[in-house]
Amino acid sequence: MKTRKGFTLIELLIVIAVLGALTAMMQLSSKGATAAAKAASVANGLRIIKTASNVYVAEHYGHLSTMTYTSFDNASTDYLDSSVMSSKFSIASKDGHWVAKYTYDGTDTSEFKTKLTEYDNIESKDASFAEMVIYQP
Repeated sequence: MKTRKGFTLIELLIVIAVLGALTAMMQLSSKGATAAAKAASVANGLRIIKTASNVYVAEHYGHLSTMTYTSFDNASTDYLDSSVMSSKFSIASKDGHWVAKYTYDGTDTSEFKTKLTEYDNIESKDASFAEMVIYQP
C-alpha cells in the first residue's frame, strides 16, 4: 500500500475556506468593539467637560458665561487638558443652559452614534452632533 506525503487539493481548499470564514467573523466583531470604544471615549470627553465646567462655576461664583472659549482646539485653561480635547468638542449656550457638544464627521458610523446615545444624559438632536447638558443656572 502506498502512503501519502501531503495534503490533497480539496483538503487545502477546505482549510482556506474555513480560515476565510473565521477572518470575516473576527472583522465583524472587531468593528462593533471599535465603535463601542470610540463611543466610550467621546462620552468620557463630554463628562470631562461637564466636570471641568462645574469646577469653573464653583470658582467663579456660579457663572459660566465668563468662559472665553467655545472650541477646545488649542484651549489653554486651568480646567481642561487640551491634549484630551479636539476641535470636535465645544461648549454652547442653548435655551438658558450650557451644553457640551461633540460634532460628528465623515468617519463616524451610525453604529458609533447609536452606542454614544446609549450613555446617560447624552442626546443626539440630529445627524450632526451629540450633546450633554453641563450646567443649568
